[in-house]
Amino acid sequence: MSNRTKLVSLALTASFAATLALSGCSDPIDPQGDTGDTGRLIDVSEPDAGDAADAPSDTAPDAEPSPDANSDAGDTAPDTSPSDAGADADTCDEDTGDDCDFDGIVDCQEELIGTDPCNHDTDGDGLSDLHEFQHGADPLVADTDGDGIEDGQEVEFGLDPSRQDTYGDGLPDGDRWVVEACREPRTEALTFYHSQLVTTPSNTQSNVGNWRIALPTTFNNYTELTIAGADLTNREAAAVYDDPALEIAAFTLSHVPQGHQTGPGDVLAGLRAALGAVGGIQQDLSYDLDTHDYREAARGNYWIRATTPMSTKQVRDTLLFAMAPFDADATSGLPSTAGAVYSDFRIYVSTVWREYGNGQKHLITSLAVAPKQKFENRDKVQFRMDDLTNTTNVAEAGDGDLSRCDLFGPKEPAPTDFYWVLDHSGSMNPVNNRMAMIANQFFNELLNAGLNYRLGVTTMQEARHGRLRPTAGWHTDLNTFIGEVNWVISLNGAWEGGLQVAREGIEFMKGLTGLTPPQNEMIRPDAHLITVWISDEESEWFQYQDMGEATAQQKLGDHIDFYSTHTTSFAIVGNPAESCGMSEGTAYKEVARATGGSFASVCARDLSETINEIIFAASAQAGYRMPETPISSSLRVFLNGEWVPRSRENGFDYFESTDSIAFFGSYRPELPDNGEAPDVIAISYQTWQDRTKD
Repeated sequence: MSNRTKLVSLALTASFAATLALSGCSDPIDPQGDTGDTGRLIDVSEPDAGDAADAPSDTAPDAEPSPDANSDAGDTAPDTSPSDAGADADTCDEDTGDDCDFDGIVDCQEELIGTDPCNHDTDGDGLSDLHEFQHGADPLVADTDGDGIEDGQEVEFGLDPSRQDTYGDGLPDGDRWVVEACREPRTEALTFYHSQLVTTPSNTQSNVGNWRIALPTTFNNYTELTIAGADLTNREAAAVYDDPALEIAAFTLSHVPQGHQTGPGDVLAGLRAALGAVGGIQQDLSYDLDTHDYREAARGNYWIRATTPMSTKQVRDTLLFAMAPFDADATSGLPSTAGAVYSDFRIYVSTVWREYGNGQKHLITSLAVAPKQKFENRDKVQFRMDDLTNTTNVAEAGDGDLSRCDLFGPKEPAPTDFYWVLDHSGSMNPVNNRMAMIANQFFNELLNAGLNYRLGVTTMQEARHGRLRPTAGWHTDLNTFIGEVNWVISLNGAWEGGLQVAREGIEFMKGLTGLTPPQNEMIRPDAHLITVWISDEESEWFQYQDMGEATAQQKLGDHIDFYSTHTTSFAIVGNPAESCGMSEGTAYKEVARATGGSFASVCARDLSETINEIIFAASAQAGYRMPETPISSSLRVFLNGEWVPRSRENGFDYFESTDSIAFFGSYRPELPDNGEAPDVIAISYQTWQDRTKD
């Protein structure tokens, strides 16, 4: 053992307790790289010149000694076994506790070791001197094992800096794909457009729309309209664009809120009324969200049947002027609406509510429309429409952009408990067959998502208090699930207070009542809870209330506070405006939207999208969360060097609610067995930079 190595051992044993006390940390560090909750291993877009790991609050010894150099052929690190500490007479004579570089090793120890007392990373490899010892590396050699990767990078990649072949599989660490995965981030191509400057009556130029939009290159016909009277007071601006091959037509609209609009949900309600200018609504799915720049927003997905056949560009323009505070006569530059005509369309829309420092409120609405038959037959149409309206592609005019790449290791899927609360009343008879169909379809889609799931079913009977039947409890098999749904259908009762009984059930199953629930009725402590209501009318108490009155709003607010704390919820409920159900489930809808879920009509012709939204809410919680919000159309994902297609059948997709991606089908990453090298996921994307509010 060399003299320096003996001094290292001495420094790490004789005074290590005092060193750690000064560093303020006690948890051991995983020598393979702790990925934390997100599973993120590295962010190459933000190199850290100072190695954040050596902050005083993040320093601790490994629970086990580093591997002995003689035990593995690829191990080239110095022997730092504490058992050798007494073999050398050198001591730290004056341990004052001074730590010039705050790396967790006091100065006199650094002098004995040979490291620089005032440089936390003596060899400049991105790993602090203390962490070098914790990972079995040499603090005076940038590449301890000589495999061509500096020690700091090895730790970031989850590799062992003391071994040339971390997993003993014959592949040198320098040749592993993880090392090259993020060297040059490869994102899908985008084109950025600014809202144009407008000359105001005072002869000054202003960017009244205040948007910067990222669009896939196929939308290269972006056209901003000229609007008479546009200025900073009314912020009236609009741009139209389309993808001719996919027949997607879209617009971006800017204006200040109308007097009756107090939030993005009001704007979405206005759009719903505007859809009547095109035809009848066949399906309605709406929810709230927060944007990448911390604004409130609302999204709606619709299926409409046009009164007369129209082209997608005709539908787009009709809805643009139905929503805008100006009409077509006040604009110029609108392109032709020629094209194939259809009767059924899918429409995605979002509205972002901005408030500036001067008190002005500002709306940015994005809408995309496509023929329903193309929407259903081509996944790319659905993804394009989602990317255009999920709010990730819109920023303020002054925002910049940058490319990022994040690496992840595989992880166990987070547990999800699905709590189904079903209306058992006689008025449900016309839709009970649909309820059983929804359950079957849901289960089949659930299997492809690879979730760690359980299912629980209860009735809205007041006497059951939302509890599961003990004979079934939480379960995972289709037969039990369908059997419990059929049990509810067979009851044919009267009282249906879904909001109240679900709340009682959640309180009991989470142990909030002071009673310990039976094991098979207990919600798993670490599970994400998703609540699904299916009913053809309003929750019992609210059936007899004016929803605009203070008492009703207070009670609704109380439910929203509770459910927002404990669950994500979805409502498949009545909607008399579509001649569906006994009454409109307004309270259910408000709770669902406030908790990050959505709602749809129980009589909708096709509920597959709603079913998928429920499953994808769980996938989003269990997915790989990125540290920044991506511009979703720029995402490119690789698994062990293989490009992953964007697909919810067999590939990946993005979820704006959690800034995460999830994998489906054969592309789901697998946890390694017996020390094998883990799967490596690389996610490249573009994101917005320098986001600020005026």
